[in-house]
Amino acid sequence: NCSYSDIIYSDIMNFQRFYSTFSQLQTPLDTIRLAFTLLGTLSKNNRYCEIITPRKFTLIENNVSEGIIHDFKDIHEVITKIGPPELADRISGSYLRGSIYEDKTSKTIRISESLSHLSNTELDGILGLCDTWSVSNSDAVNVFISNIDIECCQRGIYSIPRAFSLARLLNMSNEPPKKYISYLIEALSSNLDLLEMNDPIQLVTFLFASSFSEAFGFSKAEELEFHILRKCHEMDTSEITVCYLGLRSLDPNYKALSLESKLRKEHGFIFT
Repeated sequence: NCSYSDIIYSDIMNFQRFYSTFSQLQTPLDTIRLAFTLLGTLSKNNRYCEIITPRKFTLIENNVSEGIIHDFKDIHEVITKIGPPELADRISGSYLRGSIYEDKTSKTIRISESLSHLSNTELDGILGLCDTWSVSNSDAVNVFISNIDIECCQRGIYSIPRAFSLARLLNMSNEPPKKYISYLIEALSSNLDLLEMNDPIQLVTFLFASSFSEAFGFSKAEELEFHILRKCHEMDTSEITVCYLGLRSLDPNYKALSLESKLRKEHGFIFT
């Protein structure tokens, strides 16, 4: 339900020429793809590295979670060294013969259904390891991503780093679920006065997370746009781009023409 103009982004970070054309971003998936492109760019900025870069945890097993974490480490090794669980099963022949051992696809799905037994630290530890995954077209991984998204949402903890960890996972999903990120952004929008965010880092971080969220009836788009414009002198091109994308995601019906004009005139963007 999003409709954007074609955009050519240039001079994003470190004065490197970076061009990417996006034609008619019509779906939430399109928005995530564009936001994910900027995720890698902004993570190189020292001001955001700690927030956006995956956090590393040591997975310490207890009596309840020991089996879950042990099995997850097995699946994690398969995904990082071989690829999707389905591919590992084809290579091993698990699809072609009966076996007393659980295949990797089934194990991935089973683990995803056991996440409620993990502590918050263990859940974040798993998310940190998942950040190293690079897979696509895997039904088992899609189920895992969906279930970990739901589990994070049900716990009701506000965590921007957790949101960005999920954002990286969402980029691997063909139909990315965004329950936790949408829950987080809507809750923060209700509990914080966004127009009082005078720290550009805080403002950019919130709007960047918003670009991965579903629209929920945000009603202060115009006021927020002018607040962003007042802070633009403290931002570089990539940060202003993030603000534009986040604002358009919060309210897809709001055109943000003043911010668009600034990007066109001062930063060389082309809107067609």
